[in-house]
Amino acid sequence: MNIFKTLQQSDRAQSLAWFVLFIVVGLLLWLGVAPAPLKLLVDDIENDGPNAVGLDDITQNYYDALLEPDREPQLDLEGPLGNFLRAIRGKSEKSQKGTWVSIAVLGATNDYEGGFMTHDLKPNLEVIHKGTLVKTNRWGHRDSDDYGKEKPEGTFRIALIGGSNTMGSGVDIEDTLATLIEQRLNEELGGTHHDRYEIVNLAVSAYHLLDRLWAAMYVAPEFNPDLILVSITARDLRRAVHRGVAERLTAGRDLHYDFIKTIVAQSGAQESNSELKAEQRLKRYSDNLITGIFQELNRFSDESGIPVGMLVLRLEINAVHPDLRWQAQASENAGLITLPIFEAFEGGDESMYLSDRDFHPSTKAHKLLADDIYQQLLNHDQVAPLLQP
Repeated sequence: MNIFKTLQQSDRAQSLAWFVLFIVVGLLLWLGVAPAPLKLLVDDIENDGPNAVGLDDITQNYYDALLEPDREPQLDLEGPLGNFLRAIRGKSEKSQKGTWVSIAVLGATNDYEGGFMTHDLKPNLEVIHKGTLVKTNRWGHRDSDDYGKEKPEGTFRIALIGGSNTMGSGVDIEDTLATLIEQRLNEELGGTHHDRYEIVNLAVSAYHLLDRLWAAMYVAPEFNPDLILVSITARDLRRAVHRGVAERLTAGRDLHYDFIKTIVAQSGAQESNSELKAEQRLKRYSDNLITGIFQELNRFSDESGIPVGMLVLRLEINAVHPDLRWQAQASENAGLITLPIFEAFEGGDESMYLSDRDFHPSTKAHKLLADDIYQQLLNHDQVAPLLQP
């Protein structure tokens, strides 16, 4: 009899535990703060598709932190409930309102209208982000100069396009690689081959390769550049490109480019799919998408007469990610100027990053990257004659 009662009590306790777990999981999903693996699992069940949770997504290994420096989930709840959920996720109040806050949360971005990009920075903006001042000019670019669209006579102008690493997230404007390269060009070459050198920094936080393609083709030409440089990093791993296409497709946005429309049709992905299902169908075409982007940039370069180069930036201290080497080779195969910037981080340590939780390049890293890029620009057989005719 005692054993029977014990079993009954045990069953009740288990039922109660499962009920509490069900309520907690439901609450986390409803609040949108459930761990990524759980949300992906639920999405898979809803889509009747295979489970898309991979080992990398669960472990959130070194490259996950590097690839998604601005995607740390935010939780804006205050009071006991917010503190409780933050504690579950191992987050402090400081981390919620400090390092990991996306620049978009600060109201610094606009939705981009009428094109393929997702967003841009607001013009004439001043905001503190990651402890540094982010100030934009009248065009909405983080740049120390309020340059005009018309290029001054005797000026050699470079348009630089990239994401948060190139924009200089967490670094003062005077310490960004764009500013440092521009200063060195003018100090060492200014007044001899060209009167002045300008680098127009068009980089915006969270710009992925698809955004950069549009910026190179439709934004940069407005500023009459003599050279366009597009940066790519480990954040632009092949999986991120097909994810971006899936986001645009399922949101009903115009895919704009014929090569993307062709690949989407081949994949079987449709606008009516969930984003996850479209992503699954497009994943095996990631190489084709990146190759297509490089070919499109080369076609644009030929038609516009503006040279386009790819800055392949290594941001890993341990080793060069194999996908970076693949991207560098694919860029070269497409006929683009290709500058693999692999030496700056060689032998580096944690001081190359903003913090142990934020893998954006530090002030020290920007200086080393700028030095490496400068030397490669001067030594490249297609770029050197442009800089020093």
